[in-house]
Amino acid sequence: MATVPQISLREIYRVPVLFKKPNGKIKRMGRVDDVLFALDEPRAMGFSVRRRWPASLFGPRFSHRFVARDALAPAFDDEERKVFTLVPGAKRGRPPADAPRDFSWGRTVIFYGLPVYTTDMERLGKVSDALIRWKDGTLAGLEVSAGVASDATLGKRTLPASYVLRFIEAQQEEVPHVLMVDAAAKTCGYAGGLASVAGKVSGKMNIAAEKAAAQAGAAAGHVANAAKAVRESDTAKAARKHVKGMWEGFSEGYAQGRHETDDAS
Repeated sequence: MATVPQISLREIYRVPVLFKKPNGKIKRMGRVDDVLFALDEPRAMGFSVRRRWPASLFGPRFSHRFVARDALAPAFDDEERKVFTLVPGAKRGRPPADAPRDFSWGRTVIFYGLPVYTTDMERLGKVSDALIRWKDGTLAGLEVSAGVASDATLGKRTLPASYVLRFIEAQQEEVPHVLMVDAAAKTCGYAGGLASVAGKVSGKMNIAAEKAAAQAGAAAGHVANAAKAVRESDTAKAARKHVKGMWEGFSEGYAQGRHETDDAS
């Protein structure tokens, strides 16, 4: 059986979600707003899809729908833009097929932005990205940001999934939720992004971009100006091209894995 590839949350956010109506017309459900993880294990269960409705007297209106991970398939639209499509027969709001019996969308976690602490209570930063295995949603890697200046000079710390221990839910509203990791995570190195965890070429490109940002920031005294220069360089164009290539590979891997799974059954 082919292995459905891994994908980072960064590649999923804001991707349009399409579905086919009974009359055959393709409609847009909305865009992926958040990736939702299970409370008791670091596993992506599905997505919050946000839809924008026409503006009223009170401004634009938004609604959210929950869609299970196994209800979506990667694809491209008519203009070759990456999208997700609702799998035939799948229903919005239903839990994933492999979810526990007591699963509830209201008891899921958004990893992005979570404070990350080691078991000896040292703060490493915040979750800036995560790498998941699409087939079962399990975590394959975690990216932690210690702030803009640290990201530009050192890069972001990448942790293997085995170091992610548990999610600690805050008991009071004024206290943030926390992602707890093994103390050994302090020894994990820095890199340009999760592409290096997945063995992608873009890891080298990101590291080069961050080195350029650090050099420019040291000369100008402002890391923000260096980041802007990097965004406007040819590196940004190359990154966009690479993202499209990653999505094509992800789509092909998904289709092959699903086909072989169906044949086996």
